[in-house]
Amino acid sequence: MSNISDVVDVTIAIEAPATDSASFSNLLLVVGQPKNSGEEEMPNVAIIRQADDLKVFGYDSTDEAYKAAKVAFSQDPQPRDVFVIARKVDADKENEPLAECLDRAAGVNTWYGFSLVGFSSTTELQAAAEWAEANNRLFGFTYLSGNLPIAISGYNHTFAFYAGSIGASEYPDGNTYAAVAYMAKCFGYDPGAETWSLKSLNGVTESSLSTNKVNELKIANTNFYRNIANKNVSQEGKVGSGEWIDVIRFKDWLLNKIQIEVFNFMLKNEKVAFNDSGITGIQNVIESVLSAAQRTGGIDEDRYDENENLERGYIVTAPKSSSISITEKRNRKLTGISFIARLAGAIHEVAIRGTLVY
Repeated sequence: MSNISDVVDVTIAIEAPATDSASFSNLLLVVGQPKNSGEEEMPNVAIIRQADDLKVFGYDSTDEAYKAAKVAFSQDPQPRDVFVIARKVDADKENEPLAECLDRAAGVNTWYGFSLVGFSSTTELQAAAEWAEANNRLFGFTYLSGNLPIAISGYNHTFAFYAGSIGASEYPDGNTYAAVAYMAKCFGYDPGAETWSLKSLNGVTESSLSTNKVNELKIANTNFYRNIANKNVSQEGKVGSGEWIDVIRFKDWLLNKIQIEVFNFMLKNEKVAFNDSGITGIQNVIESVLSAAQRTGGIDEDRYDENENLERGYIVTAPKSSSISITEKRNRKLTGISFIARLAGAIHEVAIRGTLVY
């Protein structure tokens, strides 16, 4: 071996960044216990890549868990993974509280949206909506008749999907689990790159809706599936509060991404000094995340106003070190960084007026 190390001694360390364990493209199904004994015991959270993967745990093709998973994997784009958790049952055959079940599932922090399979009481739907709001996860449920089973106008993380009025006495699995199909489909796109309106859902039969019913659903911020110009598509794409689902998902993703990237910046440096260079370093990380979000389509592109002045899609503002008090520096907590970003939005409807003249 060369004795160059006597003159030039080099050491290279491999620093492992903090990994982002959150995913905003994975779906969780909350299901009942399998009716049959399987070759393997159902884990806390099972990760499957096709509905048949459930058979090893004792589920068969007649089980609701199997049917819902099949609907999810029937979408295009198709999910790579679907997460499945079975609610525990006590000695009195009572299901564990839904919040406890979801807390267990949250221990595997790689899913974002969830749907209940086989649990549709108003009490369970309400509990799911409350948990989703408290934990910044997306909850979707389907109903096939009547009015909204629970009031969701106060929720930013819950959406309803009406899949009834199909003119048949028996509903296909795609309609029973329409909310599952909806999430599986739209989670196939990067956060910010998608809209949840005008999407085709495989296996879902379109609803035949009167004008009054459409207006009723829109007023209730409920999503639905119908035929427009010989094409079956979803409409609305809203959560209960009236905000767009894609905006909620993008916001949750952006918050998480900024957190993890700033943390990694602080982790990989021996010290981020409390001076202009250190502050600018953090500012640059945030700008990098926002730039990526702009390329994806969540944040609007830069534009020029009517006077040809450039309007950036986002602006990050950071204080100068000299403006920060000694007390703040002593506490070693940087405040005063902020950003404003313009959402790109999406066009769902178009109004065109024309005139023919001689």
